[in-house]
Amino acid sequence: MLVKLKNIKFSAEYYEERAVVQKKIARALGEKIKTHLDYDNQDGALMDLGAGTGFLSGYLIDLFASKGIVSNFKFDLLDVSPHMVQYLNDRFSHLKGVRVIEKNFDDSFDNYSDHYDLIVSSSSLQWSRDLEKLFKKLYQAILPNGLFAFSIILDETFKELRELRSVLFADQEQLLLYSHRQIIDMLEANSFEILESSS
Repeated sequence: MLVKLKNIKFSAEYYEERAVVQKKIARALGEKIKTHLDYDNQDGALMDLGAGTGFLSGYLIDLFASKGIVSNFKFDLLDVSPHMVQYLNDRFSHLKGVRVIEKNFDDSFDNYSDHYDLIVSSSSLQWSRDLEKLFKKLYQAILPNGLFAFSIILDETFKELRELRSVLFADQEQLLLYSHRQIIDMLEANSFEILESSS
């Protein structure tokens, strides 16, 4: 069989409806983040990389609202898809502290002056063109004692995703997803302290 990959363009509503696994992963990550947050910090800034339809950022916004501190926080939600950006704008339009940015996270920290208390990403970083370089940029963007929390698809999971990635990024040298050990090594090489890790 010979097939051609169509332009990846689907509605955010379709994704919101069908991304059951991604929702579970985002919720589990949100639960882990919840145990490491300092609720005495009454203001701050959060960035969600590859926010999609807001599974993780929505969970965190609701968490901050339950603590009575959501109005003091700034939330930057990044996604490369115009469909996701529109969905996020519609979903969070009632919150003044939410800024939705249509941008690839690999390019987001060049000449970037904002700093964050919390940077998160759920099931998105595997799409990075250079994960080690991105980790280096993120380290510079996180405030002292800030947190970086993420879930990522590893090389041990989702054969179909590996195949899709090799088609989408065929012109790049690094076609494989990373192993858990490689992720840990990259984080430690960029001075991150690992608080929790599982594969």
